Amino acid sequence: GALHTPEPDCFLNGITRQTVIKLAEDMDIDVNVRPIMPEELPDFQECFIVGTAVEVTPVNGIGDLKFQVGQTTQSLVRAYKALVSE
Repeated sequence: GALHTPEPDCFLNGITRQTVIKLAEDMDIDVNVRPIMPEELPDFQECFIVGTAVEVTPVNGIGDLKFQVGQTTQSLVRAYKALVSE
């Protein structure tokens, strides 16, 4: 029920990322900016990446791990597309 995103300490804290975080907060999704360790990946329910070129893109798998495109990801994809289509 919450969105966890890494601290932007080794990547760009870009406009797309900031926009998606704001959209999540506007949708009453708790956003936790914190270190995320690789051993946490098996506990993820959903996973997506954001960026200028990819916008909001679901991640179906990392290595042997598989993720479903869940309601949170779908909602953020729709909200972002609606915002940039205005």
